[in-house]
Amino acid sequence: EENRRLTAIIRSSDDAVLTKDLSGVVTGWNQGAERLYGYSAGEAIGRHVSELIIPADRVGEEGRILREAAAGETVSFETERVTKAGEWIDVSLRAFPIRGLSGEVTAICTVGHDVSDRRRRERAEQRNSEALIWRKRLRRALGNGGLVFHGQPILDLASGRVDHHELLVRMQLDGELVSPGAFLPFAEESELIRDLDLWAVEQGMGIGGKLPVAINLSARSLGSRGLLIAIERRLSTGAVAPGDLTFEITETAAAENMPGARELVGELTRMGCGVALDDFGTGYGSFTYLRHLPVTQLKIDIEFIRGISDDDADRRVVESMIDVAHNFEMTTVAEGVEDQATLDLLGELGVDQVQGYHVGRPQPLELG
Repeated sequence: EENRRLTAIIRSSDDAVLTKDLSGVVTGWNQGAERLYGYSAGEAIGRHVSELIIPADRVGEEGRILREAAAGETVSFETERVTKAGEWIDVSLRAFPIRGLSGEVTAICTVGHDVSDRRRRERAEQRNSEALIWRKRLRRALGNGGLVFHGQPILDLASGRVDHHELLVRMQLDGELVSPGAFLPFAEESELIRDLDLWAVEQGMGIGGKLPVAINLSARSLGSRGLLIAIERRLSTGAVAPGDLTFEITETAAAENMPGARELVGELTRMGCGVALDDFGTGYGSFTYLRHLPVTQLKIDIEFIRGISDDDADRRVVESMIDVAHNFEMTTVAEGVEDQATLDLLGELGVDQVQGYHVGRPQPLELG
């Protein structure tokens, strides 16, 4: 009677309850396991649990469960599992030994409880907290001169000389330099990105009066009249030649706001500035954007450049990009050049300029 009651409880439990032998092969699988993981009992029983629900990078956890539970211990922790549909879920696991009549461990029972909603809330709360901290830091840096530019050289292959430098922002924080990956995503989700773009334009155009530069603009700047007015006002002083300025926008940003991108590109080229379409090739219908955006330069994304020496498909795609760009009278820049072999091959394919650690890392600029 007691066994029947326990069986009924396990079968009707909302939690995923499964049993397995000491090698990890499933011997029991309740309805909760079917609901949580997506496999029926018929599909699961007889298979090793690591084949079913354990991600490849967490297979070591199963070895720990088998060792400790077989030694008579209970194991509890939170982890991730994969459903039959390929969905990753957060689960709270508790594994404990099942003993035979003589007290020896004969099997292992694992109870899994879905904690995905709670973990999502926790991650969202943590990210919101981080966002507030970084936005506060960025506001302070914008106000007290805590932002600086480093420049990464872009080499012209025909002349063998540096054509210009891409300006990359850094934050000075507690005596260290923080890369934009730490604070830029949070800025892009708020109006602070407009302030950062204005700072980049003011500081970048100042540097552009001493050497040619490329200045990155965010998606929020597309269609911003205030930004265009600031650029035009600075150009009117004669302190910087428009031909020494290139403004970079990403393909993704252009795709999300094509009218704004078209207006921005049109106005900047009218002023005589260069405009680069950054990360080219990462979006869908990349080539169709060129019909609507009169940019002067295409920057081929690192994803195509990284494997160009070994991947014929990447090489053909890059060659097509170069041909199309030249047909539109645009220059091409290959991003992410990390070795001499890639540099040589790009030269053979006809790319105009290259950028990457093999050419030069971002460094403080010597403006004299």
